[in-house]
Amino acid sequence: MNNTPLYRGTAEQARKEDKLQLWRDSFQANILCRIAIENEIRQHFDGMHLDKGCAGRVLDQFGEARVKYVLSATLQELDYDGRFSRSNKEWGRQTEITPSTRNYEFAVQSHPAVLDGFISDFRSECQQRQMDHGYPQMSISM
Repeated sequence: MNNTPLYRGTAEQARKEDKLQLWRDSFQANILCRIAIENEIRQHFDGMHLDKGCAGRVLDQFGEARVKYVLSATLQELDYDGRFSRSNKEWGRQTEITPSTRNYEFAVQSHPAVLDGFISDFRSECQQRQMDHGYPQMSISM
């Protein structure tokens, strides 16, 4: 599992707080998470169906917070695209994404309709894991 902490501030804030390396590591982990999502979709989409295990594998590798951040940033970057469901768009808007001209670097580039399915699966997987562990449903709710 990638245990790099998710840094939510800007590079400028990190520089002022002497946390620039933490920002760099987090930004790189966001890009690696994007690549993992794209690879899962590429390897497990048969042209009609996406394997339901894709989201869980990325979740296991990067953790809920980072995957949610990357997917939410992607939805916010591509808010104009009508191929994402309204439900997923609304979910993505709930996550505060640090404004940056570099967020596009970790925005997932898979086909939006297929990515929308991945996002729905991710949300369902998180909700199921929360229920399995007795946690109350929080920010991942449908």
